[in-house]
Amino acid sequence: MAQYATGRWRGWPESSVQSPFFEWFTKFRDIFLSGLRRRYYTSANKVLRGLEANRKLDIFLTLTDAALPEGEHNWSNVLVIGDHTLNSDGDRSTKTLVQVACYAREVFGSQPERRFMPGFTICRSVMRLCVFDRSGPYNSEKFDIHKELERFVKAIAGYVLMINAELGLNTFIKHDGNCRYIVACGVRISLEDQPIALQKVIVCRGTTCYRGITKFAN
Repeated sequence: MAQYATGRWRGWPESSVQSPFFEWFTKFRDIFLSGLRRRYYTSANKVLRGLEANRKLDIFLTLTDAALPEGEHNWSNVLVIGDHTLNSDGDRSTKTLVQVACYAREVFGSQPERRFMPGFTICRSVMRLCVFDRSGPYNSEKFDIHKELERFVKAIAGYVLMINAELGLNTFIKHDGNCRYIVACGVRISLEDQPIALQKVIVCRGTTCYRGITKFAN
C-alpha cells in the first residue's frame, strides 16, 4: 500500500496510450502479487494461441509456468479475463460488453468443460467485476480504484488466490500427468484430449462430450 498517496495510486499514467498502464499494472503485480503460482500477464500486442482467430487479450490470469516456449500463451490456460480502455465512458458501453464477451467465448471454446468465466473491466480508473456463465453475463457495481484502493487490491488478489472451483474450472475431471479422466461408480474412464461434441457459444446448455476408455480405478 506504500504506492498509494494523496487519493491516487502513485505512478498512475496520464498518457493517452495503453502501454504506460500495462507497465503500471506489471509493477503493481510484482509488488503485491509476486511469488504465487498464478500470475497476471498482458497481451495487448501479442495474440494468444489455440484458436483459428488471432485475438489479443489486454490482461489475463494464468498459471505462472503456463507460458509457451516463445513466451506466448494459450487460451486453454486462461483463468480470468480483463479488458482495459482509456475512456471512463467505456464502462457499461455495448462495445466494452461485446469485447469482454468475445474473450469469454474464446475461453469457453478452448476450455469446453469450463463452468463459468470470471473477469473484470478497467475503464480509465473505473473498475467493474463480471462473470460469464452459460446463461449470460453478470456485473458488479462500478468503483474507482483510486478512491477504493483496498477493494481493487482485494479483487485482483482474490482472483489469484481462488481455488479452481471458484474460478469456474470443472473439478469433476481429474488429471494424471498428461492424462485426463473421470471416476464414476468406481470405474476410471480416460478421456481423449479433444471432445467429439461441444458448443462454442456462451448462452447454451454447455453440453460437451468426450470419447473415453474404461479402466477400473485402483
